[in-house]
Amino acid sequence: MFASELIGTALLVLVGLSLVILMFGTGSPIIRVVPSEGVRRVITGFLFGSTGALIALSPIGRESGAHINPAVTLGFWLMGKMDARVSIGFVLAQLIGACLGALPLLAWGSMGRSVAFGATMPGEGYSIGIVLLGEVVTTFALILPAELPDKTFIATLVLATRFRRLWVWLGVAAAFAVQVLIAVTAGGLLALLPQRVVLGLTFVLFAVGAVVMIRGGLISRAAEQAEEADEEAQVASRADQQEPTSALRVFATSFVILFTAEWGDLSQLLTAGLAARTGDPVSVFVGSWSALLVVSGIAVLVGSWLRTRVPIWRIRLISGGILTALAVWTAIEFVRA
Repeated sequence: MFASELIGTALLVLVGLSLVILMFGTGSPIIRVVPSEGVRRVITGFLFGSTGALIALSPIGRESGAHINPAVTLGFWLMGKMDARVSIGFVLAQLIGACLGALPLLAWGSMGRSVAFGATMPGEGYSIGIVLLGEVVTTFALILPAELPDKTFIATLVLATRFRRLWVWLGVAAAFAVQVLIAVTAGGLLALLPQRVVLGLTFVLFAVGAVVMIRGGLISRAAEQAEEADEEAQVASRADQQEPTSALRVFATSFVILFTAEWGDLSQLLTAGLAARTGDPVSVFVGSWSALLVVSGIAVLVGSWLRTRVPIWRIRLISGGILTALAVWTAIEFVRA
């Protein structure tokens, strides 16, 4: 099963990226036959997708299920469809298969090097707006899983069960906006320091976040439930003391409770780290705040349902893995700087 996943991933990388090199590499005869870059993109997409489909339908794919991507495996594990040990085996097989499939690409020589052997890289002619959008999406994707299992998610859920949801969400959104602004300002100031100092500080932020998330994911389910119950009780006690009656007071109560809960929170630290790391506080602000708005919206609308369907500890482990990768990447750049 693991061997099938390894072979399937290797084939997809080898064939798929070879198609990219053949379609766009300097000196390729395909460019003369199909001069339109747009048409070649369509052909490449079709052939790349067809390659994946053929692998999935082959005996190799039927043996393992043809995940061929750690994201797919993590999704199955998150939903409880796969055992943790099997999931780890799948991901390792995929990573090894990707490396093995990439090695033969060197045979393309100068044609392959002209397009970085099919690696995904920003193309020439893209506007600054598109590049900034990429930063926004990246920040959003990092902050969202970090915030879902967070205490602020629970706090928002508790407030939504007691007061009018719209005004709870608006108060929470305003609190998040102020906290994210503080975080990106701090990160922007850090970015003014020498590069090695910035990399060192961001490494610490990512490493601390990884430890917190992985530790939270590894604690027993009973301990997790006790911790969440304690957080719910604290928020409920503070909310009951306020007893707001008007929309404005619901807004103010939600703002104050979430502002204090978010202070020094993991997502705030990560936002500061990303702002320092990228040197683009505006895009980081938009991405981080958007993720927090989505999380708070989920908590207000379907928080209780979600907590019964998706184990929080799994989200924490996935977030910890992402932060670990970022910490390692930052450490490598620190050494090279």
